[in-house]
Amino acid sequence: MKIARTVAIAAIAAMALTVSLGAGSALAANTTICKSGTHSPYCQAEARYPEGTSLQASSSNVTIETPIGNVACKESALEAKTGSEANPMNITLSAWTLGGCKLGGASCTAESKGSLSSTLTWTTGQEGTFSAAGYIWKLKCGVVVNCEYATPPVTVQGGAPAAIAASKVNLTKIEGGICPKSASFSATYAVSSPSKAYVAKAEPPATQLTALCSVAEFYCQSANLYPSGTVLEGASSSVVFDNPSNYGVGDFTCDEASIAAKTNAAYGAPLSVSNTSFFLGKCHWGTGGSGSCEISLLHLYNGSVSANAGGVWIGDGLWNGGEMSWRIRCGVYIDCTVTAPNGSTITIEHGEPGSIKIKNMALTVSGNGACPPSTSMSGTFPLSAPGPLVFTEVF
Repeated sequence: MKIARTVAIAAIAAMALTVSLGAGSALAANTTICKSGTHSPYCQAEARYPEGTSLQASSSNVTIETPIGNVACKESALEAKTGSEANPMNITLSAWTLGGCKLGGASCTAESKGSLSSTLTWTTGQEGTFSAAGYIWKLKCGVVVNCEYATPPVTVQGGAPAAIAASKVNLTKIEGGICPKSASFSATYAVSSPSKAYVAKAEPPATQLTALCSVAEFYCQSANLYPSGTVLEGASSSVVFDNPSNYGVGDFTCDEASIAAKTNAAYGAPLSVSNTSFFLGKCHWGTGGSGSCEISLLHLYNGSVSANAGGVWIGDGLWNGGEMSWRIRCGVYIDCTVTAPNGSTITIEHGEPGSIKIKNMALTVSGNGACPPSTSMSGTFPLSAPGPLVFTEVF
């Protein structure tokens, strides 16, 4: 019986190691525990808890479900210390106890023993898997249960506080003369130390990749990523070409305007975006629209979008480009071409919906007649597509 028990423990540990190695090769980055979830799933060096950090969690609602009834435990505690950053991170388990357990009206005892070696592996977002497959609970309830189980893998959910959870995770029998045919484990643990804990990847990406995301998260997860070819569409009731104050006929204003663009990739450094249309209508010059103008597009806006401009993440994108040009004709005297030079910028603001915002974009002026010596363009276009909009990075 002892040989069989030893072989079973070794097999479980080997399977756990295989899973961990498989995950490591796919995820590459080391697992760490972070003090903040701001840059999830990555953690900046200054926000990482050091090796030897104490982990403490407790639960009052552990349930072991079996065909002969459920074992309910009102007291459970998990204590451990972190190892160095690795993939997976090694954890030294001090204890994982069960107490105050009952099967129906009968009291149960639960002894804890076995290997104190365990691991934590980042899985997704702010979560990871904690595994202590070599650690054992010996559960005894009267004369109906006398069985040893390997502790189950559980999910560590980042937060302030963090939580450890499991829902009907199958328990593996190690040894026992009186064991139910099957058993599963459910529980929710509140993490008391550290007070804030987020499972994360230790290394940030080498290159900042801008992406269009449907939710506000610093690094967009694949499920929330807008695909290549996503269309942004917006409309405005006021686009103004702001001419110098001493220009005789005043500013040029358009009361109808629309803009559309589409992404050429799901992400990029920066993200390539094509301007597909830019319409201006009901245009006029002077205060109160004293003269009508025709403003026709000569060249669309070329460029690409970067998130986190200036190193501060706010969810907006900065559309860098140029070469957009218009021909402005008002009456018989004004026939001008205005052009956005390379290096011009347009802000795409995040929101539900977001908006495209052109603010005082300086334009060069050429042409015959009474053209202004200079002008700048402003207009805000609330977006009708694609929906919730946030510019983020990806992982």
